[in-house]
Amino acid sequence: MRLKGTPPTVRRTPRRRCRRPTRMPTPQCPSTCCPSPRRSTCCDCALRAVPHWATYLSAAPGGSVCSPTRPRRRQPADCSSRPAGTRFNSALPWTPRLGRRPGWCRSGWTGLWSTPCPTPPPTPAAHLWGRCRSARPRPAAVTTSCSTMRPSPPTGLALPEGRGQRMVTSLVDEPTRTRTSVSRLMIRARRHLPAGVAASRDPVASGLLALALVVGSALRFTALGSVGLNSDEAVYAAQAGSLAGNPHFSSLFPIVRAHPLLFQMLLSPLYRHGVPDVPGRYVAAAFGVGTLALTYLLGRILFNARVGALAALLLAVMPYHVVLSRQIMLDGPMTFFATGALVCVAIAARRRDGLWLLAAGALLGLAALSKEPAIILLGSGFAFVALTSRIRRSLRYSTAGAGLAIALILAYPLLTAISGGSRGGQSYLAWQLAREPNHTLTFYFTAVGAAMGFVLLAVAGLGLMIFHRRWSWRETLLASWLVVPFVYFEAWPTKGFSYLLPLAPVVAVLAAVALVRLAGDGHWWRRALVAGLAGACVISLLVPSMDGIVSPTTSGLAGAGGIPGGREAGRWVANHAPPGAQFMTIGPSMANIIQYYGGRRSDGLSVSPNPLHRNPSYTPIANADLALRRGQYQYIVWDTYSARRSTHFSGRALDLVRRFHGVPVDVERDSQGHRLIVIYQVSS
Repeated sequence: MRLKGTPPTVRRTPRRRCRRPTRMPTPQCPSTCCPSPRRSTCCDCALRAVPHWATYLSAAPGGSVCSPTRPRRRQPADCSSRPAGTRFNSALPWTPRLGRRPGWCRSGWTGLWSTPCPTPPPTPAAHLWGRCRSARPRPAAVTTSCSTMRPSPPTGLALPEGRGQRMVTSLVDEPTRTRTSVSRLMIRARRHLPAGVAASRDPVASGLLALALVVGSALRFTALGSVGLNSDEAVYAAQAGSLAGNPHFSSLFPIVRAHPLLFQMLLSPLYRHGVPDVPGRYVAAAFGVGTLALTYLLGRILFNARVGALAALLLAVMPYHVVLSRQIMLDGPMTFFATGALVCVAIAARRRDGLWLLAAGALLGLAALSKEPAIILLGSGFAFVALTSRIRRSLRYSTAGAGLAIALILAYPLLTAISGGSRGGQSYLAWQLAREPNHTLTFYFTAVGAAMGFVLLAVAGLGLMIFHRRWSWRETLLASWLVVPFVYFEAWPTKGFSYLLPLAPVVAVLAAVALVRLAGDGHWWRRALVAGLAGACVISLLVPSMDGIVSPTTSGLAGAGGIPGGREAGRWVANHAPPGAQFMTIGPSMANIIQYYGGRRSDGLSVSPNPLHRNPSYTPIANADLALRRGQYQYIVWDTYSARRSTHFSGRALDLVRRFHGVPVDVERDSQGHRLIVIYQVSS
């Protein structure tokens, strides 16, 4: 018995019942039940699951569709301009994943055709758009033969962007030896992508990504041991050694300090013996290269592969990221985990799948365990949820992800309290809250802006202004991730050079989007002009990055680079100073380096005697003159880096050298002969 209006040569293929019918049956796999509706493997034949609406694309004029479906009787629409044997369904069933699926033109059959092929089926464009207008853009025809049943898929679909649109970017044919290969047609659906996005296998994107990984790895792994550790690196590496039980560090560097210990725990196996310094930098550089890969994924998920590859290249040569990822700093791992959390949020928004928010919360918790300022990014996530409706229905997942992040963050203070170090943690918290401003309000605009690249920032800003009409949830996500931390750290009185490192991947993606959109599909001269602009951006960032490797910076900013001469001075102390000798330095930065390499107690003149205005790990010198007269300190260390930051205490140190008959016993100089570090031996 055939349905009313069904052509005689077309037979109905019943659909197997299943609890969760997620795919259409095919001649090779009649099953309709698959474990997951998101490209999962079929439970019966281990084939890739194909969405219902995607199987319609295997029809073509003059051919057949060898993938029968269950016919559905619906009220036909008026499609007088379409050929006979086709039908339009005005009310196909609604699903949470695909929404209201499109229909096709009439007459008498509502499903796909099985063999034999009496009449030409409609074109894929008619199936995809569900209308009879010939003005709609149609993809290349899919040639299908009833005898061989081997389809030739189109290379891609360029469909206009619309609200709620689901797009298909490519169809990949998997050759098979069987006579029915339609069910093996691998369909990769890219939803919510802008118009004109190329397939994922873009040779330009692949070349840019390979260049980004090669150049980024070279800039981060080359000559890591040319300069010794700076003050912050010495503290974090010594914490790793104290965790591993290294006796050289245990008596001088306490384990519990101002920041969590996730990165230090990862480094601790490398600092179990001796006084190593370079291994930790290799781990930090590996986190930096991993951030490049995550930046590529972020750009590809939000926009396309070319945007992701260009963003990875811009971040690979950015001096700000290069300098900080070459050091044993907590900001590199924090940026890695924060970028991973942003990628998970982007996937959750694109797929409308709240489960990815749990992964984002876990990664954000790991970022905060690397360095606690990452907790500010929770505000960015909630700002995105409040400003858009992409994941508003998944509010319970948003709350669960935030709770997971907070639970991971609270693990550190709870373990610290259990181990008996809660008093030290409270002292560090009070010190952080009571710290005085160390820079002006323009610090991030001048110092960090120059490190990120003014040209790159200008391109990213102009791109948002020029293409403001194309603003979508993607730009809202990036803007939320960018604005909330920047406003917080700008209002916070204590400003650090490395605080804004998690924003670097977002800036790179915004600049890459602007360049790709400027190129568009215009004339060759326009693409060449944009390529020249992108090359200028890359060169403007690459030159200072290479200069920082060849000639390490001597900036006084914390975390801005290594300290030439510090390792040599520390090793001189270890080899020539008697055991038990104590050193007086201008500030705590050089004291940390002397303690790390030399293993001798060192205190800074600039450490405040007020507990609220000093790091609890540092011991103040209440009366330097009296301490020298009693013979408590035998050496005074003067260095040019601390002298630039505090001229008052630099003059105080030199005055003490003159009063107590200081004799220079070690002088470290740069390549031009300028004095960097001078160690004086004093007598009481």
